[in-house]
Amino acid sequence: MKQDRFLTGILIGIAVIVIIALSVFLMRKDNLTYVNDDTPEGVIQNYVVALHKRNFEKAYTYLADLPVELIDLGILPDDLDRLRDAFAHVDADLLVTTGGASVGDHDLVRPALEAAGGVIDFWRIALRPGKPMMAGRRGAMQVLGLPGNPVSAFVTALLFVKPLIAHLSGAANPLPRSTMAILGEDLPANGPRTDYLRAELRDGRAYASTIQDSSMLLTLARSHCLIVRPVDAPVARAGDSAEILVIA
Repeated sequence: MKQDRFLTGILIGIAVIVIIALSVFLMRKDNLTYVNDDTPEGVIQNYVVALHKRNFEKAYTYLADLPVELIDLGILPDDLDRLRDAFAHVDADLLVTTGGASVGDHDLVRPALEAAGGVIDFWRIALRPGKPMMAGRRGAMQVLGLPGNPVSAFVTALLFVKPLIAHLSGAANPLPRSTMAILGEDLPANGPRTDYLRAELRDGRAYASTIQDSSMLLTLARSHCLIVRPVDAPVARAGDSAEILVIA
């Protein structure tokens, strides 16, 4: 990272795996001046953020209220050497990738980052959707590797990317703010991962979508909130209170 960069400046690179292609987005600091509602009084930040609109269509909304500008820098092939070189030359405070961080033959983000001199802090978390989440570093640059499935990418962007940008921009309370809602129907017991269920709010009650597959964008588009189901949560009944994150 350049030594003459403003202390509070954020430079973010975003890379997105689409089938066998990597779309790269580089966030360059510019002369944009923006004061976010969560930014401490008197603190002004300069940021430019890049975001892949296809896989981050809905996440765009949640980053747009931060001091960011979204820039698409095109596509790179899903090739280890090309990815390594791309990661090695990103001059950023934060690099975000989507896809390529699981265990398939084309999941090359981890080896490419390590080949570029990066280190992995953690990989795979107890979260649904979003298990193949990765975090690491290359020098002073932070790296977040999000899953490739669009719903998983959205949820992890909401839970990790937005809070990190908010934290770096000086927000006093960067974490998502939850609220409580009454369940409109029963929910089964949960397993060993925290579950974020897409749900609709109707007549003041939360109804989880029937289909929760992480590739189904339609249920996400129809959702007003995410119902948070803790690890090993017991059966919940209609009329019970549940924690939710409002997303629409």
